[in-house]
Amino acid sequence: MPQSHYSAEVREHAIALVCESRLSVNQAAQKVGCSATSLHNWLKQHQDMTIHKKSTTDKSTFIPVTIIDSTNQSVEITTQSGLNIIVPTSTILKIVYTTICDGIR
Repeated sequence: MPQSHYSAEVREHAIALVCESRLSVNQAAQKVGCSATSLHNWLKQHQDMTIHKKSTTDKSTFIPVTIIDSTNQSVEITTQSGLNIIVPTSTILKIVYTTICDGIR
């Protein structure tokens, strides 16, 4: 695709198509006229900015955890205090997805 510079609006729209409309990267890239590689890069940049923004403004307490067992269905996590929690994998994926896409909502 010959265009090498895309406006911020095009980038934001492409990211929103992936995060909000849940199109695949290839589908969203085709829809806005960019390469899938460009869109992957924009998503990574967006994720990095969102995580940095949250880490500098979030007042929540970080609780370090260790994953001690994981299957396709659930992840067993233990906190530093020894509390064991079994979390469905779908919940972990939702948290990761929300973290990545939170900045554009």
